[in-house]
Amino acid sequence: MPETTTAHNSSQPDPWWRLDIEGMPDSDMAMRRIYAWFACEIIDRPPVRFMAHNAFLDTAADFVGLTPAECKARWYDPEYQIDRYLDALQGRRWHGETFPVYWPNLGPDVYAALYGAKLHFGEVTSWSEPLVRDW
Repeated sequence: MPETTTAHNSSQPDPWWRLDIEGMPDSDMAMRRIYAWFACEIIDRPPVRFMAHNAFLDTAADFVGLTPAECKARWYDPEYQIDRYLDALQGRRWHGETFPVYWPNLGPDVYAALYGAKLHFGEVTSWSEPLVRDW
């Protein structure tokens, strides 16, 4: 458990991580709710997380007109991926217990690639070539 400062007049440290997140004015209460939840307790409500599952589609325009090799290069470019993530954080509000999360997503077939399947990359997804050729 991390050592932290207290938000009250106690000499005991808070048992949660203290985070100051731009766009999330109540991060301390969010952390209290999360830690309470994992202790099988509820302070005032369960923690909630809001996420736009298709938000990545907004960046598809960056890939339009690229060759498959250029798409793959962009998917594998850490500077591009991190810059795209940081741009997405600008001016964002974090509601409830939603925190910024970076997920280096290589698409739905990344597990197939771990078994040796070749991945192909498009604008917003990837797909694999089947490993089994003869059923």
